[in-house]
Amino acid sequence: MSSERAPFGSATADPGAIGLSLFGFALFLYGVQFVVYAGAAPGTATSSVATIYAILVAAVGETLAGVLYLLRGQGYQASILCGFGLWLLGLYLLLTLGAENKSFAPDSVGWYAIALIIPVAFMAIPSILHRNPAFILAFAALIGVL
Repeated sequence: MSSERAPFGSATADPGAIGLSLFGFALFLYGVQFVVYAGAAPGTATSSVATIYAILVAAVGETLAGVLYLLRGQGYQASILCGFGLWLLGLYLLLTLGAENKSFAPDSVGWYAIALIIPVAFMAIPSILHRNPAFILAFAALIGVL
């Protein structure tokens, strides 16, 4: 029996599964936060604290998965996961610290989401060039939702 560890670049050490799972989880929570609690201003008692903390968990997990991809030398996957992870971290900060600020406007959450359209479009370009239908469909759906 060998006690050798799998090399960092092997398929068994691929951080993509957890990173992309957390991406889907975060999108689901984003929908719950802004569909179910549509009438509630962020940071109010009727807003879901659990979904806000789940967004934080997804943000940290996606960013870490992106860093692992970066260490593996896979820049495209790293840029996708780090980009969305850091965006989610900003969303968490906006929904918590930003909502506590007296000058906070609830419309700022909408503008923050709209600002994601341009980075998503840039991240979609390599998928289109490499004719990756799964990523093309995912990015098209994201752009459509935003």
